[in-house]
Amino acid sequence: MAPRPGFEPGTCPLGGGRAIQLCHRGEEDDKLTGFILRVYPSGKRVYYVRPKRGSMRKIGNAPAFTPTQAREVAQSVIQSLAAGVSHPVLDRNAPSESDPTLQRFIEVEYTPHYEDNHRATKNLDNLNVLGPLLNRRLSQLNANVVDTWRRARGRSGCAPSTINRNINALRTYLSYAVNRGMLQSDPLSGLRRLDVEKENRVRYLDAGEEKRLRAWL
Repeated sequence: MAPRPGFEPGTCPLGGGRAIQLCHRGEEDDKLTGFILRVYPSGKRVYYVRPKRGSMRKIGNAPAFTPTQAREVAQSVIQSLAAGVSHPVLDRNAPSESDPTLQRFIEVEYTPHYEDNHRATKNLDNLNVLGPLLNRRLSQLNANVVDTWRRARGRSGCAPSTINRNINALRTYLSYAVNRGMLQSDPLSGLRRLDVEKENRVRYLDAGEEKRLRAWL
């Protein structure tokens, strides 16, 4: 995609509904290669820097950062990388935008997508049940990690059927991460559902059923 004219405060370079779609993927500034603005369907605007191919780091949100301030940070990041010196934005220990924590992925990537395609947001209301998994990077989530988490949930008294629903929700998030290219494949493909015992329910015959049974007897 060709770079667009320098960003104006409070606007997306292309303007209109199409702009939001394009900026959601990342719209590059023509004044500094690697300086990117993303506008999400929710209207949230975030500045990023891509100091080299395959590596993207968040600078900050607008309007906390003006275009000029964000561009200056991006330039310092690119210069630091070229000089081989450290920069806070380049800290490898911090989750990157290409490998965010599960919680950040849900908030920044999945939630806007979900809200654009669903009227109700009920399925987003119980994220806290995922507990420590929310602080894991996407690349750190695998069948063993999630199995350890669900066994802990089971020991706390949570029903297998509830745990299975939690896992289904997690699979939905990770499936979207695969679609977005943030994961190569489903990390939970080898994780089987927990067995759920069928409840024994007592049901009484209605009047018609009772009448037919007596006639048959």
